[in-house]
Amino acid sequence: MVGKEDTPFSGSSGSAEGGWEPESRPERRRSTVCAVPLSPRAAAEQDANGEYQSPINLNSREARYDPSLLDVRLSPNYVVCRDCEVANDGHTIQVILKSKSVLSGGPLPQGHEFELYEVRFHWGRENQRGSEHTVNFKAFPMEGSSEAVTLCLGLTGYEDKAQMGFVKIIAIQKVKASEYAVFTDKYLSSNEVTCLLLLTQLHLIHWNSTLFGSIDEAVGKPHGIAIIALFVQIGKEHVGLKTVTEILQDIQYKGKSKTIPCFNPNTLLPVCNFENYRWNLPNYFSLTCLSVTRPRDGTDPLLRDYWVYEGSLTIPPCSEGVTWILFRYPLTISQLQIEEFRRLRTHAKGAELVEGCDGILGDNFRPTQPLSDRVIRAAFQ
Repeated sequence: MVGKEDTPFSGSSGSAEGGWEPESRPERRRSTVCAVPLSPRAAAEQDANGEYQSPINLNSREARYDPSLLDVRLSPNYVVCRDCEVANDGHTIQVILKSKSVLSGGPLPQGHEFELYEVRFHWGRENQRGSEHTVNFKAFPMEGSSEAVTLCLGLTGYEDKAQMGFVKIIAIQKVKASEYAVFTDKYLSSNEVTCLLLLTQLHLIHWNSTLFGSIDEAVGKPHGIAIIALFVQIGKEHVGLKTVTEILQDIQYKGKSKTIPCFNPNTLLPVCNFENYRWNLPNYFSLTCLSVTRPRDGTDPLLRDYWVYEGSLTIPPCSEGVTWILFRYPLTISQLQIEEFRRLRTHAKGAELVEGCDGILGDNFRPTQPLSDRVIRAAFQ
């Protein structure tokens, strides 16, 4: 048995292309379809036409600083999971957790605990795409550059200084465009543009175990689901994910799963990856803007800084009532690790492929949805 059956997270079957068509992503067009085909039961229950759907494009300039998010610190109380199942369900990789890890504090209802259910991955076939959420999605035009860049950390106007604080920079490309600059806590010279490729995103899916008896009961209910989303970029090898990436070759085909002896979800939090973030820069880049200020209360800014908004599942039944928490600082994985994901298949071994489908699992992300009247809150300024 692959995954946890009879839940919105077990899925039904992989799509022919293993996800969204690559060409649909740049336009960020509205989609009322979830990221995988629906079973009859899921189709009857899906809420993909709702007003508050996910994922979204996050405009950092329009996010509203909410100091109340810091009144009670966001606390991921995760424990090591023994004998975890890693499964290929044809449209993603699931790490199915058995130990009781919980999330509380921050934007979540006071006194409520949200139990960590599973970890899911979304990735692109190429390094220029892959994450479901985007930040300041509209890329800068880069004159004289042939590089396709999904995201640049910066602004389209220069009247204000962006209060970005400490910025983790993993992938830096020095381009010729002189009319654009990136602002962090200091100005960079105008002929240097810092661009980050959000090639992967992983989701830590939690359900409110204070109010509900199971994740099925929690789906679609107010304050029922909370999802931590982390952006992932090419950089140093992610040691915490080695236990997953090193066995992906054994679950290459849909329906395959394998038990790993242990998995520590704490390694997925940015606070645990600080050393991966420091000074991983090309030699030619002269950097003056990186700094990190440790708050007096002992909290780590890598874990403290996040955006939050109310949205939906990005998988069937696309129910709303989901609190999304997007960490500001990304994780890194190596090129070799992301290639292991790209060797996966959407079909069972030996199955006949649909015409026009190569069976490669990738681009398994839903296009961004309209923000509507929602407010994106930030725990930092």
